[in-house]
Amino acid sequence: MKHPIFNSKWVIGNIYLATNKGKDKSLIYQAIASGFKKEEFEVPLKIATEIEKNGLILVEVKKNDFINKVSINTLNKLNVKDFKYPFKAFSVIFDDKVLISFYFDEKNNTGVFQLEYPQINQRLVGYIPADKNIEDIVNQTNIEELKEYIYTFFSAILYMTTFKSDKKRVPTPKAVKQKIKLTNNIKAPKKLSVIKLIPPTFNKPKTSSNSGKKNVMYLVRGHWRMQYYPSLKTHKPKWIDAHWRGIENDEVNSKIYKI
Repeated sequence: MKHPIFNSKWVIGNIYLATNKGKDKSLIYQAIASGFKKEEFEVPLKIATEIEKNGLILVEVKKNDFINKVSINTLNKLNVKDFKYPFKAFSVIFDDKVLISFYFDEKNNTGVFQLEYPQINQRLVGYIPADKNIEDIVNQTNIEELKEYIYTFFSAILYMTTFKSDKKRVPTPKAVKQKIKLTNNIKAPKKLSVIKLIPPTFNKPKTSSNSGKKNVMYLVRGHWRMQYYPSLKTHKPKWIDAHWRGIENDEVNSKIYKI
């Protein structure tokens, strides 16, 4: 399914903002003619309208830094209402190829979600009720790669809100000059701020003579696990930083992770 804005990196629904806030309906008619359903431009409109008010905050994320099997198991135990969102409206770009834009509608207690993956010609849009389970949201698509990106989105959001006071982990949005060529009358956001979200990395530990440990070293990727807090009498997700396990020797084992 093709559309005039589909292959733009800044696909946040500027069908409307590009044409005097929707007064010129030509692009909307083009969208319908291309096979788009009504909700497929209603959702971007809600996100784009909110982004226009305050500018776009774009969070850059490497997918493999925030997702693995352990984290998925933890995220599957959470609902949308268990998350706090760092900004009212924002976008997250993964590995410079997948863009997820999100707006939390406080009035209706609903998340407004849009995913763009131009390389495989996929777009997901929709409304997410606050009581919706993360696993149910992910299973609305049968494309495994898209499932991974949705999980990564919620993992990154949980990380940002967990460490919001730690500026080394979650930097303050940095305003950048835009060098975006406008095509098909599509507007770039008036203001663009970027956050590069990179979890800390650790050096390999020193060689140990403890024969009781493993004799091969491997890297355990950062992940979420459910931690019980006695004072609260409940479980909450806890982030475990990436770390090395085993003893350093001539061999470093590169584990293959299946998601």
